[in-house]
Amino acid sequence: MNLNISLEIENRREKSEFPFFAYWMPDYGENTPLVPPHWHREMEILWSEDTAGILYINDRSYEIKPGDVFFINPGCIHRTFRKTHGFMSHVVFDPSILITGSSGRNPVNQILADLARERVGLLEAPEGEFLEALRPLLRDLVTHGEHTVEIGAESCRVTAILFSVLAECFRFEAFRREGDENLYGLRYITQMMEMIRDRFAEPINAESLAASAGISQTYVYKLFRDYVGSSPVNYINAVRLRESYRLLEDGHNVTEAAVSCGIPNTSYYIKLFKEATGMTPYQWLRTRKEHL
Repeated sequence: MNLNISLEIENRREKSEFPFFAYWMPDYGENTPLVPPHWHREMEILWSEDTAGILYINDRSYEIKPGDVFFINPGCIHRTFRKTHGFMSHVVFDPSILITGSSGRNPVNQILADLARERVGLLEAPEGEFLEALRPLLRDLVTHGEHTVEIGAESCRVTAILFSVLAECFRFEAFRREGDENLYGLRYITQMMEMIRDRFAEPINAESLAASAGISQTYVYKLFRDYVGSSPVNYINAVRLRESYRLLEDGHNVTEAAVSCGIPNTSYYIKLFKEATGMTPYQWLRTRKEHL
């Protein structure tokens, strides 16, 4: 994934008062990882306008065809891989912004609450009327993703479009109930990913992850392979590198960034950085400054 896009998305998420954002994922070429393994508490809608690829959600993979739409439940680990040239768009929002203040039992509120609690999922939009109904709504939502949505007139417009998406999901009965068996491994892997996010600067490995989760190291490796598509150490290093990008942008030198993100060996840090980006930290910083 392009680091500039990644940093922009994270910055917007942190600064936005309204829990909605959308973005285009540019064409970085064929057969390239597009979005690394990650998860968040918001709902996500992926729309592939004109490219093919693979979407990984938890421990399952789905073929992406041009025009496909996928719903990614809150809390699910997901990543994408591009097979052809083209663009993908992502719409991310907190389902709670659609909960109304009406009193009494409200079936719509219940569905939204279950979405947020990962008890209900949404189906892939199949070819046909459902998909045709979604596309113009998603196109409208993505136009609001070019900047941070302000509270007021624009947030009301976005909420109205999201309600239209929800209405189509009700019309085509696109909701499915999740069983506990689908959440068992997910709870462990998200717990470990949170630990890595919070303690990436500390010494951390498969052994400490296993001890924290109360599971075996063998199961740790299996969960990372099934849900993340990499080993624990590779994921830990990816998180550390991502955090170091922020430090470099904030004016820290390479040694400071390496030590602060948990990779005290500067030579090893530069090696990992170049493997991940194709550039040294110095080259990457120069490229960033040229685009400012």
